[in-house]
Formats: sequence, structure tokens, C-alpha cells
Amino acid sequence: PFCGHRVVEGLAGIDTDLVDPFLPKFIEQQPDAAQINWQCAMIDTMAETLGL
Repeated sequence: PFCGHRVVEGLAGIDTDLVDPFLPKFIEQQPDAAQINWQCAMIDTMAETLGL
């Protein structure tokens, strides 16, 4: 709901300084660089295999 609220604010051209209390947890749960590199390598391998 907080993300949607911020989108509506952006569309309306206003800013209420709303703070998402869950944002720190979401940031904490993002994959690290090693995971991102592995995912990119797998996507590249699949794309090459499929001739894309």
C-alpha cells in the first residue's frame, strides 16, 4: 500500500513525506552481488542456447 500511495503522490505532483515502515526489511532481503551475477549468467546462457 505504501508503494501505491507514493505512485499516486507522484502522479498528483504532491509529497506527503510518507515513510514505508517495511522499506528497511525489503532492502535487507534483496539479493547480494554474487546472486545477481549468477542470475545474469544463467539468463545469458539460456539466451545463447535459444539463439537470442
